[in-house]
Amino acid sequence: MKSHTARTAIVAVAAMLILLAACAPRTPQPATPAPATPSPAITRAARTSTAPASRTPRPTNTLVPTLTPQPTRTPTPKPDLSAAARYMMELVNRDRQAAGLSPVQWDETAARAAQAHAEEMATYVYLSHWNLAGYGPEHRYSFAGGRDAVRENVYSYYQRYSTGEGIPIQDWKAIVEQAEQALMDSPGHRDNILQPSHTHVGIGIGYNPAQGEIRIAQEFVDRYVVLDPAPESVTRGDSVQISGRILPGVSSPLINLAYEPFPTPMSVADLNQTSTYTSRAEVFQAMTPRVQGDRFSATIRIGETDKPGLYHVRIWAAQSGEHIFVGNIILTVR
Repeated sequence: MKSHTARTAIVAVAAMLILLAACAPRTPQPATPAPATPSPAITRAARTSTAPASRTPRPTNTLVPTLTPQPTRTPTPKPDLSAAARYMMELVNRDRQAAGLSPVQWDETAARAAQAHAEEMATYVYLSHWNLAGYGPEHRYSFAGGRDAVRENVYSYYQRYSTGEGIPIQDWKAIVEQAEQALMDSPGHRDNILQPSHTHVGIGIGYNPAQGEIRIAQEFVDRYVVLDPAPESVTRGDSVQISGRILPGVSSPLINLAYEPFPTPMSVADLNQTSTYTSRAEVFQAMTPRVQGDRFSATIRIGETDKPGLYHVRIWAAQSGEHIFVGNIILTVR
């Protein structure tokens, strides 16, 4: 078997904390429309970095001394990435428990969105909160069927020979443990993992064995309302009924409507230049829904002259004296 000189590198851990889903302001908008307030910048730091996180740092490569692997005739078994993702949830809950927080439950919809994004990042070798189609976390989760507030962490790692060929991963448990520790060592990522309002999580792990690229996406979900089915696409001039049930622990729902043009595709080069994720949708209307018991409803009208694009129905609810972002429906208007 051919001998290779091996080089292992840990690319920057990149993650973001989307306070109130990063697609909405910190507090619900008043009746007078106002633009959304951008969320804080994401933090990017190498796993071994000890420098304080800044608002828009770039990834840092940390090289491990050159290794010479021993030839082996034993083929590397196909990784069980689903099991690895579930193991990462165990680590997340371990960290939350250590901080005195409730555990998060697995969310299959968030996991599908996370897996699709992680696979695309690994396949095309990029790291971003946007995808090639130009969609961000709230789009991808919503289009997968999610209706809750979502906040994302993403992580990148590669391991390859000097020839560019990927080094087979022998210990996926160690890879996942390293990733979780790296995220916990970064203040913004740690804050997301330890956000008390989180109730669920979905995790995806993408692997490109040919190039030794690994990408991980964690989609944290805040589930405090159960929304009734709503159309994904509407026509200008249509009215849409938004309704649902408030779960215990929150009250007094509010609704913001926000608009953004259709996103445009992004190149890999463009994606690798991104840092902070901030929704492009801007709030143009605020409304108070009708409430009866634990049920709420509101009628949204898309005007005949309204622009085509994506309309976000953002739902807030009061918890412990403040409103938290709890739901997001994205309507496609042609």
